[in-house]
Amino acid sequence: MDSAEHDRSERLREEILAVARREAGAIRQAAQQAAAAVLAKAEGEAARAREARLAAARAAAATARELALAAVPVAVGRLWAEHVEDQLDEIRAEILRRLTPPAGDERRETVVALAAAAVRQLAGERFTLLLSLADAAAFGDGLATAVAGGAGRQPLELQVVGAAAVPDGGVMVRDADGRQEWDNRLPARLQRLWPELRRQIAGHLPGCAAGADATGGGGA
Repeated sequence: MDSAEHDRSERLREEILAVARREAGAIRQAAQQAAAAVLAKAEGEAARAREARLAAARAAAATARELALAAVPVAVGRLWAEHVEDQLDEIRAEILRRLTPPAGDERRETVVALAAAAVRQLAGERFTLLLSLADAAAFGDGLATAVAGGAGRQPLELQVVGAAAVPDGGVMVRDADGRQEWDNRLPARLQRLWPELRRQIAGHLPGCAAGADATGGGGA
């Protein structure tokens, strides 16, 4: 190869290398730009995901806070209702403790009134008056006549019987066939009257006037 031919080969090689270097630079620049775009997109998506998680967390926290605040008056009301029930239970227990029959003539009058009220609740004409053993012995047969007069119903056939299950000053009335019974012992009478008494008592407890139980009372 002569000198001229050698020079042309060198120039061609240099031009090819120059083109290759330019192409490589362009490819490298394009790759860098593409990588930067992918990175920017990934960072944007990550930022949006973080914002979405934060927004969801804030919404959940707000909901939890609202639920907690809403539960406060409910919890307070429940605790207050439990307190009121405890007070009413104590009052009822105290009433039962003090619910003792009177003595003497007043006690006889009490038994007559209780028996007459019980007879008025039942249908029929023949009844057994169950009294305590002491009351049955003390008041005698004359009690039946007094009860019949107090019941305001004629004719009536009443039998006085002493029963160990009946406390002093109380009475239970049964019809002759045993199908009807009216328990007018003092604790049973209190149980029937308690719903109405409870409503009235609760109305006088502090903070309970508006929330007193509206359940009506039973018969006397």
